[in-house]
Amino acid sequence: MSRKDQRLAIEAFPLCVPGKRQEISIKVNGQLLTTHPWEMCETWQAELVIPGSMVKVGWNDLSFEYGYTASPADITNGENPDPRLLAVGFKKLEVIK
Repeated sequence: MSRKDQRLAIEAFPLCVPGKRQEISIKVNGQLLTTHPWEMCETWQAELVIPGSMVKVGWNDLSFEYGYTASPADITNGENPDPRLLAVGFKKLEVIK
């Protein structure tokens, strides 16, 4: 079985913290695929090509790293009691063969 290019469709938005710029790095099997820095709080939509050289036959690991995490409780001065540490929300995340 040969390894072929795959496509990653993504639609994501950052948890915005005043004075900070969020970014996301996407790795496939430990190798950096791309990094996207947000300019503002806009939704990022992309269709990325995952080269066949990064793809293993069988299971593959897709991981995400972020510029920062924050709690909504801290950002809203306690108005939102959510204590979770958040970074990015996903509207779409799909690997297309």
